[in-house]
Amino acid sequence: MTITTFDTEAQWLAARHQRINSTEVAALFGLGSYATAFEIAVEKQQPAPSGFHESIRMRWGKRLQDAIAQGVADDYGVIIESMDLVYGEHPKARLGSSFDYKILNTSEVRDQIIATMLDRHGAGILEIKNVDGLQFARNWLDGEAPPQIEIQLQTQLEVLDLSWGCIAAFIGGNRIETIIRERDRKVGEAIVQRVNEFWANLERGILPPPVMPEDADTIIKLYQYAEPEKVYNGADDAELAELCKCYAAASENERGCAEAKKVLKAKILQHIGSAERAVLPGFKVSAGMVAEAAMAYTRPAYRNFRVTEVRPKDGKP
Repeated sequence: MTITTFDTEAQWLAARHQRINSTEVAALFGLGSYATAFEIAVEKQQPAPSGFHESIRMRWGKRLQDAIAQGVADDYGVIIESMDLVYGEHPKARLGSSFDYKILNTSEVRDQIIATMLDRHGAGILEIKNVDGLQFARNWLDGEAPPQIEIQLQTQLEVLDLSWGCIAAFIGGNRIETIIRERDRKVGEAIVQRVNEFWANLERGILPPPVMPEDADTIIKLYQYAEPEKVYNGADDAELAELCKCYAAASENERGCAEAKKVLKAKILQHIGSAERAVLPGFKVSAGMVAEAAMAYTRPAYRNFRVTEVRPKDGKP
């Protein structure tokens, strides 16, 4: 394995772009919650990583991560080491991973399972997750993290060649739950094999099959250019004809729904008049004012997409 500590986030992002990363592996098994395998393949085909935009949730997660990790260290009596901007690369696959922390040893044993893991295997991984209480109740079932996170940890263990790890979930801002996992070498072998297959297919121009509706936006973005005067002859394309038929029907339903929604909005406004809000059993209505604002921007080019049904004329097909 190769371990690199980068000086900047841009360097770290560039390294990640050349590999499948621990947060992306689950998608190759159809278990990803952040992206699909098709979306990842399209991204990896680009010469450089697309712009990375940190969400407010991600920003606060990073701010809280150190405090949560230190709290785990204090409560469980372990010594930890930050692995910020550390990147590991697998020796037999274009597979890489970033990490949160490494558990080095115990300062004062307060958790016997962790102490046993340290005694038996040496250092392990500490993966921090800041989890909403409702999401924890829904998705963290029977002592298991969601598949995305379980696979992420196994990938990290495979990349670092370590034997165990701890997922520490900070739930609802007031309690910690830990999940201890030993390395599953069969899972690690399956991960390496799947990653190698992914890159081999991508080099041959074979992308994973798209998943709908998740990949619809990605596909639409791929086809944003139309060559002037170019015409596709779909006379023998029965699948295209069926797709157009379905699209026309969906458009008609969309128009009907839009009109029904507009009528219902008008009738609701008749009821509430100038009230900013309305409260009633089972519903709340918000109808406050949004201040006017001058907006000036350049609209990017886009494809003017339409599907028009051509009906037979004069008895001709």
